[in-house]
Amino acid sequence: MPTNDERLELETAHLPPANDASIELQVEAHGEFAAASEFLYCYLDDTFLGFTFAADGIDCARNAASLSIDRTVWDAAAVDGSRLVTVWASPTVDPAACVSNEVSVTVRYVGIPADCNDNGLWDGCDIGSGSSTDHDGNGIPDDCQTDCDEDGVPDSWALSEGLVPDCNGNAIPDACDIADGTSNDVDTNGVPDECKPDCNGNGLPDAYELAQGLAQDCNDNQIPDSCDIADGTSNDVDSNGVPDECKGDCNGNGIPDYWEILQGDAQDCDENGLPDACDIASGDLNDCDGDGLVDSCAIEDGFATDCNENGIPDSCDIDGPDGGKGDKNGNGIPDSCDLARGDLNLDGCIDGADLSFLLSLWGLPNPPIGDLDGDGVVDGFDLAVLLSGWAPCP
Repeated sequence: MPTNDERLELETAHLPPANDASIELQVEAHGEFAAASEFLYCYLDDTFLGFTFAADGIDCARNAASLSIDRTVWDAAAVDGSRLVTVWASPTVDPAACVSNEVSVTVRYVGIPADCNDNGLWDGCDIGSGSSTDHDGNGIPDDCQTDCDEDGVPDSWALSEGLVPDCNGNAIPDACDIADGTSNDVDTNGVPDECKPDCNGNGLPDAYELAQGLAQDCNDNQIPDSCDIADGTSNDVDSNGVPDECKGDCNGNGIPDYWEILQGDAQDCDENGLPDACDIASGDLNDCDGDGLVDSCAIEDGFATDCNENGIPDSCDIDGPDGGKGDKNGNGIPDSCDLARGDLNLDGCIDGADLSFLLSLWGLPNPPIGDLDGDGVVDGFDLAVLLSGWAPCP
């Protein structure tokens, strides 16, 4: 007979929640119980359940009693992972009074037991015997709970433990959403498409569209160009669907070269698709006077003169290195050109003084000046050139 110092303890951790059943604690004992002061104490964890045999006990015979356990108390006792039923005798019970002293304790669920898998065994017995597992400890065998991926673990428990992903938060493993067609997975990476970035909302993940060439990503930021443009990450001044940073912009002003040229904001006199300023900056074209105009184009368009047709504006010839070609009369034309047209004294006029100068050199081979046609001698042909440009001073 267990005394206060010798308690009978019954571990019931494997029993499931009560659900709709009633719970009874059945106690049977042989011992000294005839007196009102001779009885047993009964506890569930720290909750006192009651006394047995205090009013109707019999000495040295079979005594039996039942105590009801409230379902709320029963379920609450399992919160820490176990339930402990404890029984011990009052101090007045003499263990030596009877030849035999025995106590047995049984916990009974009263009602129709659940058998969710229809195997003829109560679910609690299935779980308690190990015939069925119960990963989440809810008293329901795992084989009776939803297991869409058939891995032997209930979906709800696998999700709560982080064993399987549920990116869309619908309480169903992603693999099952994909398998049953609830979700698409075009790139077969095991992640539902709705959980992948889809900036244009067309139902296809951005990464898949880019990998398949269905969308462009000219700036290599892993986002379709159309989305960069739509959300303002990139500009597209010409609305051609290509971010401006992917178009030629030789001067780095954020505006595509061809667009600047098309809008008349930049010149492209050689029609090579690049603003003249870039050609000049790179050294591909010259701008000797720094006016922003390509020398050859300035000459061709009449913005600059090139009397000697050397491809260099006269102003640059005059102001060139080492004193340039000189412009003694200050008319903006290199002296060499003035001499070549007959202004032999470089006074800015072609008149009698120049004629006298020419005649003084008549017949002279390879003269320093006066050979206006370049044939190596001053003669009638040179006279004709001088007279054709006759321009007396006012």
